[in-house]
Amino acid sequence: MRYFSMSLRKHQALILLITAMLTGLFLLYFYLRCSRQGPLTTGELTDLIIEVEHSDGTMDTYNSHLFSYSSKDDLITMHIPLDKTWEREYSTINFLFYNSIIKAYYKDKLLISYGENIDRHMIGKQKVTIPVPDKAYGSEIRVVIKPLTGILEDTFRSPVLMSFKTDQFYPVIGQEAFYAIFSVILVFSFIGMIIFAFLYRTVDFAKEGTWLMGLIFSITLWYMGNSGMLYMLSSSENISAVGEYIGMYLLFSTAPLFSSFETERPFVRKYLKISGWLLFAVFWICLALYILPSGFNYVWQLRWMQALQIVMVFSALISLLFPGKKRKTGSDQVMGFGLIGVAFFGILEQIRIIVTAQITENWLPLLQWFAKAHFSTVLILLLVITLFTSYVIKVKDILQKSLREKHLEILTYRQPYRAWQQTVLAEKA
Repeated sequence: MRYFSMSLRKHQALILLITAMLTGLFLLYFYLRCSRQGPLTTGELTDLIIEVEHSDGTMDTYNSHLFSYSSKDDLITMHIPLDKTWEREYSTINFLFYNSIIKAYYKDKLLISYGENIDRHMIGKQKVTIPVPDKAYGSEIRVVIKPLTGILEDTFRSPVLMSFKTDQFYPVIGQEAFYAIFSVILVFSFIGMIIFAFLYRTVDFAKEGTWLMGLIFSITLWYMGNSGMLYMLSSSENISAVGEYIGMYLLFSTAPLFSSFETERPFVRKYLKISGWLLFAVFWICLALYILPSGFNYVWQLRWMQALQIVMVFSALISLLFPGKKRKTGSDQVMGFGLIGVAFFGILEQIRIIVTAQITENWLPLLQWFAKAHFSTVLILLLVITLFTSYVIKVKDILQKSLREKHLEILTYRQPYRAWQQTVLAEKA
């Protein structure tokens, strides 16, 4: 029993981190369940028929949103049946799809078209909203997609039927609370990154703070672009697309550079710093080429870039697992263990995105779940909870140390008085 008690005290920081993370996730889940209502949760269209016609004339048919294609020359036809009972409840079909020419038809009548006038900046997800004619209920809407990228860059989410007045909120369906939280994180991490950058040369801890804020900013920006949340901040397709890729490329450098401060192994620190600064230069070069009329876009060699990201995040994970130093305080323990979890879920998320292009409804249920798992959501929440818990413990330790020093100061002041008092009493006796 005594050993168990000592073990609890030894690992209290880790226990506190896990408890805080589980409590936070439970509260967010509970809030989401209570805040959802009406068509925001009942309009998901899962009974789809998706036909993928390949360049050689062969065709694959899928009966759900989990499908795959392999070339720019493929033609995707999506049949969306509409129940007659939905006639008075819904009026638009909404989904997100990567850079493509998308045309929606009711029978042979063109309802709407997207992507025909795309400029070179439009490289990410398009928010598609298809108006549904009253006569289409009881029939089907046909959507023809001509992809402009050779791969499905992430899992295709099921289309959602919504009323015309609420369809603007489509990108945050099911993650309303996450949108509010991530928007705050995005703004404050950007402000923190700028403040620390100004203090980079004058304040010692500002160096670590700059890359930590950059890490939080890049992960959050990438996720909000990838999930479509940036459409809630701006209706511009360009901003949503560019935000996703800037976040991904910035993550290349911020992860290793921040991790270099968490290790005392000379070789590992040197490797992380050199590779991080090189990738930081790559980020600025790519951003400059993208802004200038060079024709460059971030989709170039995308899968190689994602593989490189796995290498860098894995390097950060290894350096955090074997830092070469003893984590003395509870705050250091929380930060270390929390960042290990962040790096682990980051690797899972990148692997998920890469294999998603091949996972279809014909794969095992476990792999289908893997393709749809929200590792990035857990990653960002864990990062925020880690920082919050770490700083709470640090403030608590500072306050306790201050109180102990004050107590010692009082005792030091009282000792001469007590000695004098005892001398006087002895003389009187």
